[in-house]
Formats: sequence, structure tokens, C-alpha cells
Amino acid sequence: METCAIKILHKSGLKAEELEVARREIEIVKKLIHPHIAQLYKVIETTTTLNLVMEYVQGGTLHKYVLKKKGLAEGEAKTFFTQIISAVKYCHNLNIIHRDLKLQNLLLDANQNIKLIDFGLSNFIEQGKMRTTFCGTPAYAAPEMVLGRKYVGPEVDIWSLGVVLYSMIMSEFPFVTVANLIKGQFTDPQCVSQECCDLIRKMLKVDAQERITSDRILEHAWVRKNSANS
Repeated sequence: METCAIKILHKSGLKAEELEVARREIEIVKKLIHPHIAQLYKVIETTTTLNLVMEYVQGGTLHKYVLKKKGLAEGEAKTFFTQIISAVKYCHNLNIIHRDLKLQNLLLDANQNIKLIDFGLSNFIEQGKMRTTFCGTPAYAAPEMVLGRKYVGPEVDIWSLGVVLYSMIMSEFPFVTVANLIKGQFTDPQCVSQECCDLIRKMLKVDAQERITSDRILEHAWVRKNSANS
């Protein structure tokens, strides 16, 4: 029998809006069947609890892995990144935004493959609707979120991916202060290719309309280039 993880939510401990968010997370994750997203197998609801039977991912977080190695070589970072962008593009194609992409929400399975988790802050992209909710982790948040400006959704995930890629390589965040983040001021990571730096720059564009999309990321020279030649 396949090993599972069970997440138990006690209804009595949740406010009405928190229970609504939990049900939305369940609705979203039920739709997601992707090799690099942790799967929800079953939901068992009782009068007092919501029990989520999830895929068990045993390898720990990418955050711990990066810290242990004090940053990843470019080729290894690319392997992980291509798996992550595949999962994120899949979500965006289903009109789902994650809104909390970070190293801690990326797990490694027994074969060192990525599994994206924690859709608690996720939501659906609604045509013609802009969002203003500030959510997620500040160090990974896009400038428009920090400034309380309206956003559609996919563009804030792309910014977070830029921080993820930079952090995988450097084992530190690109922005030293909030002011640096808002202005998009950071130093290119050292000892990586110009193509890699170019992609990070395109993901960390302060102007969301100029920020690269998930489709364009997959077409980028760094992603398309064979990892062995990085």
C-alpha cells in the first residue's frame, strides 16, 4: 500500500472564513494531477473534521536541501527549476494561482524530484477581476503585492519563481531590504551563465507588464539549453 500523509483540520478551531478558505484549497487541489504537485487522494469529512489524505513526500524541503549544500550548482538548479515551472504553468493553464511559492513549499521525493505543496493561499484567476490581497511570504512577494496594488495573479507567481531560482543558487535572497525589493535592485548571482542571470532579471521585473510569462520562460535559452552544457 502506498504511504500517505493525512492533514486533519478541526472545524471547531476554524472561523467561518478560514473554513471557506480550507474548502477552496480542497477544491483547487482536487483539480491538480501533475508529476510535480503533491496529490490529494481523498477527503474524508466528519461532523468535526476535514481529513485530507495526501501523497507522502519523504525527502524534506528544497529549503533545507539548499541550505545544506550552501547553494546549488547551476545545472542542478535548472533541473529543479524546470520541474517547478512545469507545475506552475500547469496551474496557470487551469486558471489557478499559488501565491505562496517558496523553497519551503517545494518538497523532494525519494528520487529527488520536486513536489509543489500548500495551496492554502491559492485562488482562481477570474477574467476581468483584479486582486489586492497581500498574502504569502514577504521575501518572495512581488512589489505590487507589497505596495497593495492590484494584480491578476500569474505575474506574482513568476516574481516568486525568480526569488526561488536566485535563492537556490546563492542560498540567500536577492533583496537586502524592502526598498531594494520595491525598486528591483539586486546583484546578479555569481558563477552562473549570462542566460541564467538574464532569466532571473526577466522574472524580477518591477513592472508586472514587462515580467516574463510562464510560456516565455519555457522558451528561454537557459531553460532550453541542455543542462549538461550549463
